[in-house]
Order: sequence, then structure tokens, then C-alpha cells
Amino acid sequence: MPAVPDMLRSRAESKSLSLTVDEPQDTLSNTPEWIESDPAHIRQVLIHLIGNAIKFTQRGSISICYGVSSEPNTLYISVSDTGIGIETNHLKSIFKPFSQSDPSLTRKYGGTGIGLSVAQQSAEMLNGSITVESQPGQGSNFTFTFPGTAVDTPPEGPRVQGAIMLLSTRPIQTSTEKTSAKPQSPDCEKRPLAGYRILYVEDMEVNQIVMTKQLEQAGAVVELANNGQVGIDKVAEAEKQGHPYDVILMDMRMPVLDGYEATRHLRADGFFKPIIAVTAHALSGDREKTLEAGCDEYATKPVDFKRLIEMIGAFLK
Repeated sequence: MPAVPDMLRSRAESKSLSLTVDEPQDTLSNTPEWIESDPAHIRQVLIHLIGNAIKFTQRGSISICYGVSSEPNTLYISVSDTGIGIETNHLKSIFKPFSQSDPSLTRKYGGTGIGLSVAQQSAEMLNGSITVESQPGQGSNFTFTFPGTAVDTPPEGPRVQGAIMLLSTRPIQTSTEKTSAKPQSPDCEKRPLAGYRILYVEDMEVNQIVMTKQLEQAGAVVELANNGQVGIDKVAEAEKQGHPYDVILMDMRMPVLDGYEATRHLRADGFFKPIIAVTAHALSGDREKTLEAGCDEYATKPVDFKRLIEMIGAFLK
């Protein structure tokens, strides 16, 4: 899985912006190589903070730094930009869904959507927080602070989840211990998704049939939704019944409500399990667009099912 800045770098370069990851200001002995925490939530925070910085910066740079906070067992990641900045009286409202510090900027920048709101919710899920310092016309600095266990080497065994690289240049990497393991059958290698519930949101019947067959062969329990709104309703109903989905596969182009808006609504409603975009669109910037909407990964059609099943498995281990 690529580092988060690398996923967004092409978007920055398209605006002639530099995107850098700076060495920690802490001493090397005080900065961990590995953190035990929740990679999905950390990744969501970074995607939205970096994406927001790129969106509101017209010239200059975005810089990312990280390290150990002065508080015990607490780490920080800061995202600074040379963008338009934020008025002091608007600093609190920017974390509300679909807020905009200046309504006149909507036509130019498209609004903040729910990106910062999702980032804040993800931070809170980690018992962390996001603070912001900004001056109009001079840029902003967002600092994500969260607790975690710093270790010198990755833990052994099933506690390591894929060594997800969040940053480049001496990256912080993340591992986690799954708290509620699914029961696995003896043929788990042949059925790597056994026991997991997957919702596939897709309006094309032929794609539904093919995807369902492949996932069921891998052991998954698959349910279908014909558009984004139906998908949102099914997620809510599954949560209500106490049988939530483990993963959502989301087509991005659908009638009624497309995958981008459906993903944004799900994140705003507090759904933080993996959402993987499955789309025929593979143009430059499409991957970044799905990640900014709140998806965790991106797979193109025609689907490489072996790779997709491995991708799903990496999230669920």
C-alpha cells in the first residue's frame, strides 16, 4: 500500500506545489519507527488533512512533519501549507460537515465538504484530536495528536497488519491487533474471506453476478445494493440489527446517488470500516478523488479478483 503523501503527490504537482515530508525535529532516539494503533483511522486523517491543504493552496508548498509529543505515549503529525488561510472567527466551524469559512470561496474551491469533519471524527476514534493555527493569506497548520505505543521493532505474529506505510522519508509505520477475530475454517487459505460480510454497491447486474461469485468462492457473505442511497440504507439497517458489514465495495458511477456522495455520507454518519472503490475510471486524479471522498483503496475494472481479495484480506487481518 503506498504512502499517503505519494498517493496525493500527483495532485499537488498538477498545481506546481511541492509536497514534502520533513525529518522529525525530535532526536532520532526519541522518534519511533513503528506505532501500534489503528491504521485505517490514521490514514483517513492524513488523506483529508493533506488533501485539504492541496485544495486551498494555489502556490508554494505543503510540508508534513511528525514525531513524539511532549505528552507520554503521544505522537503528532502536522500538515502545514502556504495557502489562503482561515479567519480566526471561522476556525471552529471548519470541522463541521460542508462548512466554508467564506461562502464566496465555494465557487472557486468547491467548499470543504466533509473532509475535515471525517478527519476529526477519525481522530476522536483514536482518542486523539486535531488543532489548527492559521493566518489569512499566509497559510495554515493542522496538527493531529494521538496516543499510541511506540516500539523499536514491529511486533511478531498476527498483531502486525501489513506494515502500512503512512509517510515517506523514514516513515512512521503502523500495526494493530484485531480485537474481534472472525472464526476461520480449516481451509482458510482457500477461503480467505470466510465469515466476513461484504456489501457490494453496484448498479450493473452482470457486475453484481460476477463479483458475488468470486467473493463467495473466497468465503464471504455478500449483499448487494443498486445505488449509493440503497447502500446507505442497508448499512444503517445492518448496524441496527447488530450485523454490520466488514467491508464495502463501492462503484463510483451510479444513478440516484453515486459512490462519491454515498461514501461521504457514510463517513459523516460514523462508518469507519474499509470502503474500497471499484470503478472503470482510471484517469489521472481518479484515485485521489476516491480517497478524498473517504475510500480506503481503489480497484479498477475489469477487476483483478486475486488482487482485490488480497486487498480486502489485508484490511481484515
